Amino acid sequence: MAFKLDRDFYRPRVSAGYTNIRLEEPADLPGAEIWRFEDGSRYLLKVFGGKRRKPDEFVSFKSPEFREAYLRRWLEGQRENQKAKAKRAAERTGYTALKVGDVLYASWGYEQTNVNFYQVVARRGKRDIQVRPIAQESVYNTRGGSESVVALPDNFRDHDGLLDNGNNDGGGAPTWKRARRDSIYLTDYADAYLWDGKPKHQTAPGWGH
Repeated sequence: MAFKLDRDFYRPRVSAGYTNIRLEEPADLPGAEIWRFEDGSRYLLKVFGGKRRKPDEFVSFKSPEFREAYLRRWLEGQRENQKAKAKRAAERTGYTALKVGDVLYASWGYEQTNVNFYQVVARRGKRDIQVRPIAQESVYNTRGGSESVVALPDNFRDHDGLLDNGNNDGGGAPTWKRARRDSIYLTDYADAYLWDGKPKHQTAPGWGH
């Protein structure tokens, strides 16, 4: 089995000619280590994130100010990643807030924007919901290529391309979905989110539909 070097191998040492070695361990980033040190005229920074053995960054700077500015950006990135991981973990283990009667919407498209609406018609367990596509109504048309649409609850549709489950039913049949807190996955290019009741904008008929 290949020998793996641990984190201690990469930490700065006086024996390597470094001076002013200082360690910082942010309390809100478990496992992170920030090493500031110097090598002659260079101001050095070496940072470890999480449980990683090798440093994430090992960079030299002409001034301590440049080093601190770089470090702030690294810390912001680490904290954003930590928030994203916590959110994904909560979505995997928590309850969905979606309930029967809620309306979801999906905004999607490449060269045009489309909006689809769905209604939750059943729920089971912590996270499984059953949805059906519902109709929409245009409430404003700019006459310039876009329109605003709202959902029409309980007005179910027989076809929906995003909800097509491969059963040749056109996507109109009730379909079970594993829900996140307030959204569901539809396709690789579209998710559906809890509708706030406000009109949603899409490309108007004749301009791409």
